[in-house]
Amino acid sequence: MIILLLALFADKSVEFDLKSMCLFVLRHGDVWTAIVDLRRNESLTQFVYFYVQAPDHGEELRLSIASVKTHFVGDATFLVIGEKPAWYDGPHLPLKQFTGIRDNPARMPFRDTQHKIMVAAGSDLVEEEFVWIMDDCFMLKATTLDEMRILHYDPWYRINVKTTWNQLIRITFAALAKHGKSQLQYGIHGPHIFTKTNLRAMFQKYDFPQSLLLFEILYQNEYSEPQNAVPYGANWQGVEYSMFLKRLLRPMTREQLEAIDSNFLNYQAKVWNTTMKMFLLSRFG
Repeated sequence: MIILLLALFADKSVEFDLKSMCLFVLRHGDVWTAIVDLRRNESLTQFVYFYVQAPDHGEELRLSIASVKTHFVGDATFLVIGEKPAWYDGPHLPLKQFTGIRDNPARMPFRDTQHKIMVAAGSDLVEEEFVWIMDDCFMLKATTLDEMRILHYDPWYRINVKTTWNQLIRITFAALAKHGKSQLQYGIHGPHIFTKTNLRAMFQKYDFPQSLLLFEILYQNEYSEPQNAVPYGANWQGVEYSMFLKRLLRPMTREQLEAIDSNFLNYQAKVWNTTMKMFLLSRFG
């Protein structure tokens, strides 16, 4: 084993820590198979989904994964954290819904999501860098990882909306302001690229899990410069931006859906109807 580890150290093109090295060698049985597999993994992009059992038996999840397989420009792997539908046989990190902190029932789904991202940041099943994506988010056209690295925010956000989601945005903004950080609304319901190292540092700085904050908004403001962010689509202050994400607030006709020209599609729950299902099935079913 020592000789094998020394051989891994000698390969300068492979970067990883001692724990990862040992796991790879043990998993593959010989060092050269481990090196080849590790090099292959460096070119893969991991998409991580959080899932809670739903009446549709994971149909949104299935179609979202299929959309990434269809349009992502690169090699993708997938991991589901939480529960999983019966049809899903890919990598899975089982996790029960979070009940560890008592809170207002309306805030518990956000507690659950926060718990899942904290577990993800400490799991060997999750790559150091990964894409977190919701199961109601669909890739509609060819999209690269570099395109997803571009910071997109919602300039149309209005802070006076009185929903739990908006209350948590206000709380998150207050925490960011306390630390002298920007307060852009990055929670656009699109994909986010995270690193586990940055997530763990953020959890400690902002007192997770005692503090309930919207981690995707917190992360992008914590680690990004606001001048690099652009609106997620359409016209803003006289400037036309590429439509990265189309978020639907009300049902649309099939013709309207077919006319959407954006990288990603997301919608409110009431938009998940027969017309939407048939549209997505025609694309990815």
